[in-house]
Amino acid sequence: MLQQAPKPIATFRTEAVAFKDKDGITQYKNVHFVDVQQAGSKDSVTKIAPDWIADLANKATVKGDFDPQAEHYAEWHTYFKARYDAYVANLEMPMEGTPIKMCLSFSPAERAQCEHVKVFTLEQLAQCPEDVIQRLGMGGRVLKNKAAKMLESQAGANLAEQVAALLLKVDEQAQQITEFKAMLLAEGKDPDAPPVDIGAQVAAAIAAQFAAMNEKKKPGRPAKQ
Repeated sequence: MLQQAPKPIATFRTEAVAFKDKDGITQYKNVHFVDVQQAGSKDSVTKIAPDWIADLANKATVKGDFDPQAEHYAEWHTYFKARYDAYVANLEMPMEGTPIKMCLSFSPAERAQCEHVKVFTLEQLAQCPEDVIQRLGMGGRVLKNKAAKMLESQAGANLAEQVAALLLKVDEQAQQITEFKAMLLAEGKDPDAPPVDIGAQVAAAIAAQFAAMNEKKKPGRPAKQ
């Protein structure tokens, strides 16, 4: 029976890799790598993470007769794929915030520069501490200031949008009032007459009834002698 092979140590990381598109313009893309190190060994091998995961699945199907690790590839594939999926999930941009990759004012290099230090939103970049600015490298503080100014512009645009929405609501209410007055005129009523306060009328009627009841209860005058 073959001795059970120890599970390798895998460390996932992401790098921004430069490439030229069809127009010769330099672009950047994120590439997930994995550093694989056998237990007890000082050396490691770097591979592209998705390819390595797929290779484990393939080796689990096609087992080598003299491969001491053949019986473990399926288990390793399940284990390391779960770890890789969790790693990729942690790199996903948070739900809240403005994604930097959606901001056209940031160049591809600047977006790659931010993603490399795991800064994905304008909010994160505008609030990043000094150590993150240093890891951003040359121009890091400029990027932070740019993000802050963009957020300020967004706040001003949002305020203007809210004011426009309120003005539109006022216009709608004015139109409704005009239509209601036209309906009253059609019914032969005065649209400018003060509104009838039903509550005040009911209160006045109740007060009159109490006054009448008190008047009935007053004693009469004594007869003259």
